[in-house]
Amino acid sequence: MKKNISVAVVIISLLMLPTVSFAEGYFAIGGGTGGKADAPNLTLEIGEVSTDREHNRLLSIGLGFIFNADDVPSGTLEYPVPHSDYTNLGTRQKGNEYALFGKYGLEIIKNKGLFVFALGGLSFSEEIELAQSNATGWYYEQSSSNKVNGMFGGGLSYFPLNNKISLQLEYDNRRGITGGVGFRW
Repeated sequence: MKKNISVAVVIISLLMLPTVSFAEGYFAIGGGTGGKADAPNLTLEIGEVSTDREHNRLLSIGLGFIFNADDVPSGTLEYPVPHSDYTNLGTRQKGNEYALFGKYGLEIIKNKGLFVFALGGLSFSEEIELAQSNATGWYYEQSSSNKVNGMFGGGLSYFPLNNKISLQLEYDNRRGITGGVGFRW
């Protein structure tokens, strides 16, 4: 429940991002795969971009949803093995991974709408210590912990000057290659 509330607060905060210092706001959606997570991802991003100034900039914040295959067998009991006759199966990721990141970019060719950017953020997942009872064959969650991973990467964004659509291609260490399409207002 806390995770759902946290995601809702972040989404509302993204929608309230001020556009005071930039000319246009934009929303983008993207997807891809790869990186250390080695799983498909979906990305939602909101930001601001200027394309008509002396030094044009891009600033955004985004949410990433990394759809990891659950490494935990179905029917795993969410408590430690109640006896001492078991085999420890190691650490496994439980469920999906969520990312929160920011981007900052500069236009690389003056007044052409092509930006190079850097991104940084964090991803969050849950890991468990998995064990199997030798007596029953049942799986148990010996312990659980939240894992935080650093995210870093970069990419290119293209905001055609007389068009409301934008395109972007990026790479980061957690999500891998991600492409996106956006809309400016």
